[in-house]
Amino acid sequence: MSDYWTTPPPEPPTAHPDVTADQGVLAGFWRRLGALVVDLVLIGVSSGVISFIITVPGGMDVTARNNVSALVQVVISVVYLGYLWSSRGESVGYMAFGIRVVRSGGRPLTLGAAVVRALALVASLYLCLLPALISALMVAFGGRQQAIHDLLTDTHVVRG
Repeated sequence: MSDYWTTPPPEPPTAHPDVTADQGVLAGFWRRLGALVVDLVLIGVSSGVISFIITVPGGMDVTARNNVSALVQVVISVVYLGYLWSSRGESVGYMAFGIRVVRSGGRPLTLGAAVVRALALVASLYLCLLPALISALMVAFGGRQQAIHDLLTDTHVVRG
């Protein structure tokens, strides 16, 4: 007997806007925001402790302490995010929310791309909130769910 009568026809391909053929299911706005909050808490606590250790014994004035704290925060952010994104594809916040960052084609990030991505994220968050808001809106409502720092480095944040 022929398989023609017993095998059902294949399902037609469906278009799903959250799925890319080579990277997986795109991570949505709330997962990315939750992961960012976790990472910012970790960065904030660690940079706060290190800044306190550096600035208190030195008897610095308020302006100097603020400048040192800002520099420590930027350095810790770039090192933390750059290292984890390039070595694992995910930061602690990304792990907590089951997402990871990949290059187009599903390739892992190089250290250079991860550092550029981290610097762009830090710049959008710490230097001006307008780019951060625009990035958030791009992820929430954009078809490819890419923020500014994703577009700069040709990356996507996907589940799992």
